[in-house]
Amino acid sequence: MKKRGIVSSFIIGGMVFLIIVGLLVLLRNYIYYGTFISSPLTPVAGFTQQCLKQSTEDGVFFLRTQGGYIDLPEVISNDPSAYINLGLKVPHWFYNHQDRMPQRYEMEDELTNYVKRNLVLCLDGFSGFSNTFGVSNPEVLEDLESFEVTTSINKHDVTVELEMPIKLKQLAEGKTQRTMKFPKMQTKVETELGDMHKLAMKIMKEVNDENLLEGYVYDMIATSDYLPHEGLEITCDKREWQISDLEEHLKNVIMHNLNYLTFDKTSYEPSGYDYFDKIYHVDLGSENFKQIKVNTIYNPSWPLNLDVTPKHQNTVKPMEYVMSKIFFNCVKIYHHKYSLEFPVIFQLIADENPDDMFFFSTPVYVKRDEPNRNGEVGSWADDIDKIGSEDYCAESTSLSMYSVDNDGNIVVQPSIKENRIAELDVYAYDTTKGFPEGAINGAEISYHCVKFKCDMGATETALSEDGFYVGDPSVLTTKFPECYNGYVIAEHPGYLTERKTMTIDESMDKQTVMMEMRPTKSLFYEVRVVEEVNGVIHERMLFDKEQAFVFIDSSESDLDQSLFYPPGEIEQSTDIVLFEDDFGKDDIETENAPYENITLVIEKGQSYKIETRLFEDDVVTGVSDYNWTPKIGQVYTNNKVVFYVARENTPSMPTDTEGWQKLYEQSQQKSSSHKPKLVYAWELVEEEK
Repeated sequence: MKKRGIVSSFIIGGMVFLIIVGLLVLLRNYIYYGTFISSPLTPVAGFTQQCLKQSTEDGVFFLRTQGGYIDLPEVISNDPSAYINLGLKVPHWFYNHQDRMPQRYEMEDELTNYVKRNLVLCLDGFSGFSNTFGVSNPEVLEDLESFEVTTSINKHDVTVELEMPIKLKQLAEGKTQRTMKFPKMQTKVETELGDMHKLAMKIMKEVNDENLLEGYVYDMIATSDYLPHEGLEITCDKREWQISDLEEHLKNVIMHNLNYLTFDKTSYEPSGYDYFDKIYHVDLGSENFKQIKVNTIYNPSWPLNLDVTPKHQNTVKPMEYVMSKIFFNCVKIYHHKYSLEFPVIFQLIADENPDDMFFFSTPVYVKRDEPNRNGEVGSWADDIDKIGSEDYCAESTSLSMYSVDNDGNIVVQPSIKENRIAELDVYAYDTTKGFPEGAINGAEISYHCVKFKCDMGATETALSEDGFYVGDPSVLTTKFPECYNGYVIAEHPGYLTERKTMTIDESMDKQTVMMEMRPTKSLFYEVRVVEEVNGVIHERMLFDKEQAFVFIDSSESDLDQSLFYPPGEIEQSTDIVLFEDDFGKDDIETENAPYENITLVIEKGQSYKIETRLFEDDVVTGVSDYNWTPKIGQVYTNNKVVFYVARENTPSMPTDTEGWQKLYEQSQQKSSSHKPKLVYAWELVEEEK
């Protein structure tokens, strides 16, 4: 009895084992394809699965390499300056003032369409299985719309699901033995595409909103020992640069410096240089991307369009100030502005898989030292196409309409095209008074589009029929021409010019434009010398063979001023400013009158960088460098600025370069103690009367 029981147990165990094995085989097919598939049909499903996997992997590769695009839009692919060619085209995510960043749902749609197209080619109607299988409705395999493809770009993978409304028929000796519904397919590609795209969009937003790259480029120019930019140099050596040499220098500086750019909460290694680890480290917020490294790349073989103002043809020289008896060729003054445009690529790499990379690019726009991503930097007079502006700004344009009559003759009919398409109400107001109290009457309004500039008119207060003001704020109501990212300009004496970027199209009709204008004040100025005599600080006027140069820079208001004291007679030619005067030779204090030639912005917190140089003969004898933030109340109530320049009083003037350098440094150290004073000079008021 016991033996029979043991045998029965073995039989039952064997049956259970066979059942389990069978279930595993069935479950294997179920788990793999999402439905039960009989063994004879698995080759067809496996082939489809492989096509789906390969199409998805190829599509993801293009998305990562081409900045989120598989099929580049024609506006990008047909314009070589809208992408960087690395074999594949890396598109600019910002170009011609346009945002071209693809959203995640757009990437998913692109991948869906790509997978559908490639499945049709790859499956080829299951022609390789025609001897053993048939398809109930083969026409479906040629219809892209019949492929139900669902794409999802996730945090760490891309998932694609496929459903096809067909039935497979197993054939044996010309007869159908079995028919089954085609299984639902799914494939996954392990990739950080989702997070890389999210990080890339954060970087691009920082680049656009904060002018990130333009700011770094300006710093590279301003801190360069090679590039002529701002300031003053004492040297008798010849100074001149070819634009091509400056371009090559900038290319290498940009390449090396941008290589140090890092982003917080990403994968990066500190450079070990305090300057780069602090200045070139960018915080993008709290989100963590520790698994992704970011490289910022500029290749010197890529184009860099450079212009420097002023220049003589293709040669850049110091500004040629010639001051009789005082400035000779050993004093070099620089006040040069740089305009450049070049592309940069961002490469995002997954730490876990170095082959998992995402690329996008952007141009860098600098115009006369200012960020110009949206074309907000105004043009100079030489930039304006006056002839083209006449046609662009005209109220209408005469056209000829061509048609063919019943006899086949060409008929020409005159027609009129309205150029100005959107009527705007433009107000200009004083920022210190607000609106409507500070509405400005007589503000000149213009509109600038590329190289065209239109004078639109002036703001004015409406009059009633009997000639009285009706009390409404001054306004300009007129129609504007169409333009993408042009800018409205408001100008009025006593105010800084205000520019506002604005696209004009038909949707802008009847809109209101508010121009905030910052008031300015013109003041007299005077320069005095501060020096120590017998241990006592002494303030004096300039000797008659001394002269001072004051450079005032205000990056916040784009208000740069160069002042000479006393100014003498000035003539200005194309690239040269000539200063002529007859100065005495005795060391006596001169009665130098103040000159009305300085403008300050009436705005709280407005700061200026002041550089003052005192000259005697052809050398610098005094220096002052500092930042100055005058109080708004003092600007309002006073009419003169007194600048001070520190001079070291020595028994005799230095006779060598080292002695002059020491004197220069000593003066500079004391400069912050002698900042400008705003005073009210009654005698000047009387003179004006």
